[in-house]
This record gives sequence, structure tokens and C-alpha cells, in this order.
Amino acid sequence: MTPVSTRGSFPDAEAVTLRRLAPLVGGLSHVGNSTPADLQSRLPFHRVTRVGGADDRLTDFPAVDVDTYAATRSEARRAAEQARDLLTSGPWRDVVTDDAGRRVVSVIDGVDTDTGPFIPPASSQGGESATDSTARGVVRFTASYTLRARRTSA
Repeated sequence: MTPVSTRGSFPDAEAVTLRRLAPLVGGLSHVGNSTPADLQSRLPFHRVTRVGGADDRLTDFPAVDVDTYAATRSEARRAAEQARDLLTSGPWRDVVTDDAGRRVVSVIDGVDTDTGPFIPPASSQGGESATDSTARGVVRFTASYTLRARRTSA
């Protein structure tokens, strides 16, 4: 058996995905790991949550849900489809500077769509129907993806 390098760690799938989606919706104030209290003032908004996944010691396969919020059904659907197009458009790199001032490069070799964007049933919308949410000024589409992420290198 060939030893596996322990140099570097797998990228933070949520953070990498958030940074990838931010330019689509107006920047980092329109993406997050949780829904902000002032959601209506940040629409459209993408919430990214890692919900599982596995690895083979060389590649991480994080399962990630992307919830897209907007004022109308058509806006939410369009923003969710734009997110899918961007995430699945091929390999991409995420480059950030860590707390120690080092440049950290993460490589995402690809993204597969597990479940395309859809409006979840009322029970997963906090008991509200899509119509109720629209009356409040917010519609949510959700989608699920699996990333293929290499270990992070500095």
C-alpha cells in the first residue's frame, strides 16, 4: 500500500463554496452558513451547508446543500440555476490568505448535482407553503451537490 501524504488538509467545503457563489449575488454579505435575521434586505441570498460526504484519503467528497432565497419564485429559480451552472462549470481554485499570512490554495476538481434546484415541501419551509413564503417576501429553492476536493496546499 502506498502511504498517503498528510501534508495539507481538505478544504472547508462550505467556505470554498460560499466564496465561489458570492459574486453571483452581490458579495459576501449575500452568502452564509445560516439565514440572517435581515434576510429580506440581503436578497438574493445563498445559504451553504455541508450535510455529509466521505473521502478516499486523497479526495474529499463533501455533500453540500445550497439554499437560495429571493423575493419571487422566478428570481429564486434563476439565482439557484446560476449557482448550479457556476458550481458545475468545471474545475476551479480557491485562493485565500490564512491567519498566519500564508497563501492557501484549494482545488475543486468538479461538482456533481445530486438534486437540482426545487422548492422544498411545506414541512421543510418551517411549516409554510411556497405561497405563504412568497407573501412574506421570500421564496427558497434548495439543491444538493457533491464536490471533489483535493487537499489544501500552502
